[in-house]
Amino acid sequence: MNAITVKTVIVLAGIAQPAPITQLVGWSSTSAFPEYAATQLQTLNVFTAASVPSSELAVADIPVLPTKIESLRSEIHAYSLLADGWDGDDSVAPTAENIADAIEFTMHLPAGIPTPKPMISSSGEIGLYWNLEHAYADVAIESGGHFSLFTRQKRGEQLEELAEEVAIRDLSTAWLSQQLAVLAA
Repeated sequence: MNAITVKTVIVLAGIAQPAPITQLVGWSSTSAFPEYAATQLQTLNVFTAASVPSSELAVADIPVLPTKIESLRSEIHAYSLLADGWDGDDSVAPTAENIADAIEFTMHLPAGIPTPKPMISSSGEIGLYWNLEHAYADVAIESGGHFSLFTRQKRGEQLEELAEEVAIRDLSTAWLSQQLAVLAA
């Protein structure tokens, strides 16, 4: 009896994925899917999934999924694809220095807190934020290798703290852990 092969089309729109998430066979053309054609700021990956007999599947064939922090760094790095005017005539693309500083900042994020969400302003400033039920925090990566950090506790005394003009080169995970302790509560 012949085995039946089932094929499924998976369309991943947005930032290009370094590898498919499952056992996939690459598809080199998007011409069959013109309605999903990538814009200037998007990359389109189209794959077909094929069933493979388990005897032919090796552990090396299963790609490693990126961690949340790796995904965050990839999204920040993708800001390098932006050009001036990306968000209207007056918008500015982030500088390579700001992108590198934002990624460097993520290297010091302490364990035990959720992964932040990245953001970018039309002025090209990169930031990170956490908006949790019990706390809010945001980081603004500033020019010259500095950042500011704002935290607010939403419950109880609703304490707020602001650290300004902190040098990224002087950043330590211990200090950042202390500043972001409100997120772990």
